[in-house]
Amino acid sequence: NRKWYTPKNSNIAVSFVLHSRSFADRPNFLTALASVATAYAIEQSCKITTQIKWPNDIWINQHKIAGILVEASFSSNFPEWFVVGIGINVNSKPPTDTTFTYPVSCIANIIGKPVNRLTILQSLVHNFGNLYTKPDSVNIIDEWNKRMLWKNQQIEIKTTNNIIVG
Repeated sequence: NRKWYTPKNSNIAVSFVLHSRSFADRPNFLTALASVATAYAIEQSCKITTQIKWPNDIWINQHKIAGILVEASFSSNFPEWFVVGIGINVNSKPPTDTTFTYPVSCIANIIGKPVNRLTILQSLVHNFGNLYTKPDSVNIIDEWNKRMLWKNQQIEIKTTNNIIVG
């Protein structure tokens, strides 16, 4: 029941199809890798600080502006392929008649001017490719943890029956 709005010529919605068994033993690592690549692309292109809301959302100034989803197809307990989907609200945020449980925005609203989507996309492809082909070139988990939203802060999680504080 999750939706991503990408009006024509305003945002980025891209998928990487990976036919490699490099991450067969740690498919969740791809989410961290894609999150870091997306954070790098936005930071480099827009000169703004990003944070990652575990496990797969990119936030700026307490607003969600990007999300990552990883899917896999398995055969004999080994992944045949992965699809890493990345959506970035660049110049348009979701319609105001949509209900979200957290604040959403777009990069243009946060920095106060339109953003060149191609610049972000080129940086994203470059960073994703570098991290994917050389995953040990940087410590991806350290980079992911450095940007962790609400790290060392008390938070509340509301479930249908309960509120969990930690």
